[in-house]
Amino acid sequence: MQDIGSPPKASKIKNQTKITINMDHNNYRGIYYQNLKYSTKEINANFKIKVSGESNGRKVHKLVGVSGLVDLVGDNDLVNTLLKKAFNKGLDKVEHKLRRGLKVTFYAC
Repeated sequence: MQDIGSPPKASKIKNQTKITINMDHNNYRGIYYQNLKYSTKEINANFKIKVSGESNGRKVHKLVGVSGLVDLVGDNDLVNTLLKKAFNKGLDKVEHKLRRGLKVTFYAC
């Protein structure tokens, strides 16, 4: 078990993306993925994310978290663009259709 007073600097997940966990004794501020402008706490507090379509020859139709979105889209710059548009539009439902056949839908919470 990890000591709350000393958060880890960075770690790796399965697609080799570095993440940083920010916390102090009483306040969890979320996980920041490398090159993402928003933390997981901000994204998960504002959106439910659904991905539909085809990825690597398999049909996909599921709710995902931030790590699932990064894994399926594969490009952090594109994920930043999708998130920026979803935050700026302020609608209940924002859909983005990618050329590779994926449809990413952000539902406001």
